[in-house]
Amino acid sequence: MEKTLTLGQAVSDFEDKFRRFRKSGGKDPQFLEGKTKEADFILPEKERYKKSVIETYKKFISPFQVFGKSSAIADQLERDKENLVSAYNLYHAVHEVNQKMGSPETYIKSPVIESPLTKRERYTTGGEFIYLQCWFMYEHKAELVPQLEYNEKTDNWKLTFVPKKRLHATTSDLEIDSIIQECFYPVSE
Repeated sequence: MEKTLTLGQAVSDFEDKFRRFRKSGGKDPQFLEGKTKEADFILPEKERYKKSVIETYKKFISPFQVFGKSSAIADQLERDKENLVSAYNLYHAVHEVNQKMGSPETYIKSPVIESPLTKRERYTTGGEFIYLQCWFMYEHKAELVPQLEYNEKTDNWKLTFVPKKRLHATTSDLEIDSIIQECFYPVSE
């Protein structure tokens, strides 16, 4: 229940607070001090995040250099990149065949590409597909961008390729892409 004050009590409380304020020399109250100290950590946190994105992307660009020549992790990342290029080549080939041999009535609809990438948790729910996606966009320079889509009906992930302007990216993915582009592929003016 809310405490109700009489006019006299409210004036008295205000006078007490005003007296404490004057006594403090006009300094901010203690509860505000934490806010200014917290702001000091924002820039270093952003820098740590940027450094983390850069280090993670380096693993995708040259995994053997980062992990070593006999690393199973590096080997897996290289296979993932090969699988992505292979999936793109298949996707592109199906669409070329469709254009050359299909007709308005007879054509291939919604080809589903099977790939180990759609079963790897690091890409489906782990948030690392953006690094593979950026590697593909900037290193492979294809017309289309890979995208993972979740199908609730089948409880499966699907790998597809879309024009960059149709890419469904999260705010986090856009931020990662921006950092990668700025640090690894700066646009020359």
